[in-house]
Amino acid sequence: MGWFPADPLPKLAEGQKYGEPQLVDGVVMVEAVPVAAEEMRVIYEQIIQEFMDVKAQKLGYDSIASAVTYADEPAVPKFQVEGQAFRKWRSEVWAFGYTLVATVQSGNGPTPTRDELLAQLPELVLP
Repeated sequence: MGWFPADPLPKLAEGQKYGEPQLVDGVVMVEAVPVAAEEMRVIYEQIIQEFMDVKAQKLGYDSIASAVTYADEPAVPKFQVEGQAFRKWRSEVWAFGYTLVATVQSGNGPTPTRDELLAQLPELVLP
């Protein structure tokens, strides 16, 4: 942490954000401050949601939400089986994500980077 000139802004470490700019001796300065626990939860949720949506989109669905709607539709067996796999995976991912957030917020585990978070998520297994 610390104060930095606002131009150019330095690269921040994971788990940090820029505080409010301040004028110090005629120079605009910003402070690197830790991201609050609630803010980190929101960031992780956004990362996880985007990851699942992109995975579904790569297989031709609009989003994870649309993919799981096929789970109970028997008209096209391929879509139904994929929908069931996506629904199962979505539940496993969120269960893991919320457990991870609770661990980080309680101070019982490190704050993973985006890449570390994504690497830990359960894998989608399609039939």
